[in-house]
Amino acid sequence: MVIDFRGESDTFGIVSLMSKDRQKTTIVAIDDTICYLLNKEDLYRLIESNPAFTEYLLQSHFTKYIDKTYSEMHNKSLFYGSSDHLLFTTQIGDIATKEVISVDENATIHDAAQEMVRKRISSIIVLDGNGQPAGIVTDRDMRKR
Repeated sequence: MVIDFRGESDTFGIVSLMSKDRQKTTIVAIDDTICYLLNKEDLYRLIESNPAFTEYLLQSHFTKYIDKTYSEMHNKSLFYGSSDHLLFTTQIGDIATKEVISVDENATIHDAAQEMVRKRISSIIVLDGNGQPAGIVTDRDMRKR
């Protein structure tokens, strides 16, 4: 069962590392991934000696995931009741990217792929001659075709 997705500069295993428990989940990378492995002593040394690291850790990990856990616990009945509730109540603006990345319909596949790599995105909007959206190309389209 997938319980979470992590992205660039996200962390995992911090709570297990700081406690005496083993990691209770399995982490699977679906894309090429670089991970930095810290042992408990190095983590504590960084926390004690580097305020910027400690602030980053608190803001990026604990705040994000504790807030998420609280929110899920608070809304637990949504997950057991109507599974469609989140689908019909989440505002698209909460999940949509503000900047729309696009290419002209005459661009080559290579050009589209380069733009996707440059912008670190997995899909790109294709615009017609009038500058209107004509379609979408995804990294899966490129892999399969």
